[in-house]
Amino acid sequence: MQERRKYLRFNTTGSVVLKTGDAAPATIKVELFNISFEGFSVYASEKIEVGTDVRFELNINLWYEPISGEGKIKYIQETKKLDQFFRIGVEFVKVDRKVIQHIISLIQAEICAKARRKEQFKRKAF
Repeated sequence: MQERRKYLRFNTTGSVVLKTGDAAPATIKVELFNISFEGFSVYASEKIEVGTDVRFELNINLWYEPISGEGKIKYIQETKKLDQFFRIGVEFVKVDRKVIQHIISLIQAEICAKARRKEQFKRKAF
């Protein structure tokens, strides 16, 4: 199967508050799974229909403040991770892309630092 994604996804930790609807908005707190330049995915116990417009507040452990924006639900996959049953993909519609790019750079730097530490540990062990 050919990869259709334009951008790499990076696993990261954090939480997200999703708000749906304008008249009587529903607020759903979910666990962040990964992020890319185009969007992010979360684990949730509630289903949100594909095509739903959402407002979000991303709280990423590597970043010092919440990132607010707007998105659209692009996919939903039923899964079972602890007590959460859906993996939901959100495409960015309105967000500060410079901040997202900076966060992705931080994640990449953290991945490289972990790999260096692992390599140094291997060298010391022998």
